[in-house]
Amino acid sequence: MKRLHRIIAYGLLAIGLSLSSRAAWCGDPQSFQIRMGGGDGATLGDLRPAYIDMEAQRLPAISLKEVARRYEQLFKTAKNPEVRIDALHRLLNLQAIAGESVDMTPDQERVLYRKALASYEMIVSSGIYYGRLDELLYQMARAYEFIGEDGKSVERLKQLVGLFPKSVYAIEARFRIAEYDFSQAQYTAAEAAYAEVMQEGQGTPFAEKSQYMLGWSQYKAGQQADASRTFIQVLDRYYAQSDGFHKLDRIAQDTVNDTFRILSISAAYAGGAKALDNLLDTVGDKPYAYMLYDRLADYYLANDRYSDSVAAGQAFLNRYPDNPKAPAIAAQMVTAYEDGGFANQAREAKREFVRRFATKDMQGRLDAEERKKLYHYLEDLGRWNYAQAQTETNKDKQRQDYARAGGYLDRLGSLYPADPEVGPNLLLAGDAYAQAGQSSQALAMYRQAAYQSPDFDKAPDAAYAAVLLQRRAWKQQPSPASLDALVAESRQFVTIFQGEPRANAVRVHIANVLYDNGRKADAVAFAGPVTDDSSAKPEEQRAAWLVLGNTAFDQSRYAEAERDYRQALTLAAGVPDLKAQITEKLAADIYRQGQLAEEAGRIDEAVANYQRVGTVAPQSPIRITARFDAANALMKAKRWQPAINELVRFQHDFPDSPLISRIPAKLVYAYDAAGQSVHAADELLSWSHSDKSVDAAERWKRQLRAAELYDKAGESDKAQALYRAYLKAVPAAQGADDFAYRQELRYKLSLAAAKAQDLRERDRWDRELVERERKTRFGNDRTRYLAGNAAITLADEDAAAFRAVKLTLPLKRSLERKRIRLQKAITAYETAESFGMAQVATRSTYALAELYNQLSKDVLSSERPKSLTKRQLAQYNVLLEDQAYPFEEKAIELHQQNQRRIQQGVYNTWVQKSLDALATLYPARYARDEKWLGWVDAKP
Repeated sequence: MKRLHRIIAYGLLAIGLSLSSRAAWCGDPQSFQIRMGGGDGATLGDLRPAYIDMEAQRLPAISLKEVARRYEQLFKTAKNPEVRIDALHRLLNLQAIAGESVDMTPDQERVLYRKALASYEMIVSSGIYYGRLDELLYQMARAYEFIGEDGKSVERLKQLVGLFPKSVYAIEARFRIAEYDFSQAQYTAAEAAYAEVMQEGQGTPFAEKSQYMLGWSQYKAGQQADASRTFIQVLDRYYAQSDGFHKLDRIAQDTVNDTFRILSISAAYAGGAKALDNLLDTVGDKPYAYMLYDRLADYYLANDRYSDSVAAGQAFLNRYPDNPKAPAIAAQMVTAYEDGGFANQAREAKREFVRRFATKDMQGRLDAEERKKLYHYLEDLGRWNYAQAQTETNKDKQRQDYARAGGYLDRLGSLYPADPEVGPNLLLAGDAYAQAGQSSQALAMYRQAAYQSPDFDKAPDAAYAAVLLQRRAWKQQPSPASLDALVAESRQFVTIFQGEPRANAVRVHIANVLYDNGRKADAVAFAGPVTDDSSAKPEEQRAAWLVLGNTAFDQSRYAEAERDYRQALTLAAGVPDLKAQITEKLAADIYRQGQLAEEAGRIDEAVANYQRVGTVAPQSPIRITARFDAANALMKAKRWQPAINELVRFQHDFPDSPLISRIPAKLVYAYDAAGQSVHAADELLSWSHSDKSVDAAERWKRQLRAAELYDKAGESDKAQALYRAYLKAVPAAQGADDFAYRQELRYKLSLAAAKAQDLRERDRWDRELVERERKTRFGNDRTRYLAGNAAITLADEDAAAFRAVKLTLPLKRSLERKRIRLQKAITAYETAESFGMAQVATRSTYALAELYNQLSKDVLSSERPKSLTKRQLAQYNVLLEDQAYPFEEKAIELHQQNQRRIQQGVYNTWVQKSLDALATLYPARYARDEKWLGWVDAKP
């Protein structure tokens, strides 16, 4: 009968008993159940979904066996196919109502359906049917399914859907087709069919069932991600319909559990908790997310996968740290590791529990059992880490262990302040923090132990530890705030624990710190009581006197400072290093007196103090600086010779002092200021050769300055030697300024040679002046002027050579010599003129004109042959005049060039000389012009 019941669950036609086949097929949605039998199998492919069953409905309170027997007899004897089918429908409706009360074995049912199928096929083949064909196809599919011919059943269902897509049976037909595809492992086809049912059958039980089976189809098809999203939709629906899973009937509860089960298995195979994270990232966070992670953790635990179980819980905590279930999950993680015998992992889980819940706010959310666990976790972790640190040899790891210990004990004290061992716990936390290098945390612990635990016998130790920590904090990061904290901590310690043997040491230390940071009055206030305390140790009193002396020194009370320093020196007997330090302070005091005297202009007093430093502290480096400053003071007072003497003595006494490198420059300056230029130059040269720290350029700079000093002192030979050496050693100019400077040097050397009447040397420098100017790109008006004048000088020599050639017979030969000399002179003058300087150009033009004029005159005055007659001589003279005339015309033309320069605003001696020459060569014109010019320029 169970097979019949399953067929009835498909629904029956309403014939005779007012029960529609639709109602019988669909049934009450609440009657569906989830059966979990059979297990999940060993692989993903072995997993099976729950299947849907239906319980039979109750029969009416009447006996129907006889009615059923008659319908069965009618079915067997009727010839008309439609009558047989109608009888079968009525019989099945009775069975659907009566259940087991209508006796019919499964074999009898199968016989009935086989006979019915013949009638169904006959009706379909005839093509004549007065009822609903979709209903007929539906019943045929049901009959085929009952006798085990599922393939034919599905064919009829597909025929029904194809012919009657809007039939009342279409949704169920599609659902049965999907179930068939799923049973045949055609998961892709099943997925599409279930999706179609969900779309077409919204609001029907089949749509809900299809959603669940869609997930299974996707899962079986290897579409794990799609399946997971679909199962999440199933859970969303049940969560919304059941007030957060609180109002589920047995079947719905089984479906929900099975959905969580398959999601857990899918996540486990897809990467564990990360798969759940990815799923929720895709579908969004869910109010039942806790159950997803919890079921996954349970799944792992059931398979002895402790680490994976904890990882699932950790993933939940990471994603939902504020969830109310977070403490329970975290505690379960600890238990899981402990159950698995993983002590280290259990400890880590405790740390995680503490990290999340060891705060005032979170502690208040814990229940009593969870608060007790928190207490034990903190205590266990704190003491375990402290013990680990004590045995650890790696310094970095040791500090980490101490830091952890301090953190746990710190929170234990703050969360459970009523604990009777709060003092020792706080002190232990302070020690742990201090050894971990976490001074601020250690300080807080020490303060609480020292000043908030009155009966704690180690309170002074804690207070002193707080002072030491503040001291270290100040040293590591000096600031006004950290200094104020150190002062306050120290003052509190010496005030509350006045009889403590460490009080004076604290006073002296803070006095020094205050002094070093400019808080002199506060420093004296701390140091003063120590100097008056007979119980203070000598080293404490000595340190206090030094603070007082330093303060007096800084306030320019040098007599008091000296007195205090001498007190300190007395207490430093037997401590050579310390005595040397205090002596150094005394030397600085005297040195400062010298500085003040110098600033006031009392040079003798200043020098005396500077020199006294060496007497008081003969080994002090300050004595060297004092001697150096003594020389400087004399130089500032322009007492040159005493300054020179002091500088020379300094060189002798302190040859290894870093200050020695500054002495030569000062000596040069002093010698020069004292009028001892030669000594200054000698010192410069010596400095230049001895100083290995400078490059060649700086060395030559000093030597050239020495040359200038030699020039100044009249030692021209030494100066010129340096100039020549420089030009030879550094032939190339390093820029426009350097080029100009070099041209000036050549000019000086030219003048010096001229003065010494060494014309050959002069010409050498003049030629170099000209050649350098012609080839440079750095020239300026001054260098062009110098080069032009040098070129003129050289040209004048060529002109003199030209004039020296006399035109003698044979005239042709002497004239050729004259012409060659002329051409050379012309070239030289043109070179001078090429530099473009008006003064040089006008002079050159004038000189060229005079060369031509001279040539004209020399031609006319040349030697005549002795054998000429008067007539021949007259003709010869005419010929000479013809030869001389062009030269005279050329001379006039060149002089006219100078004349035309007047229109360009150029008028100088050489222009005037050209005008004078024109007046002589061309008097008819230029003698008049010259008078007119003179009249115009005449002053009234």
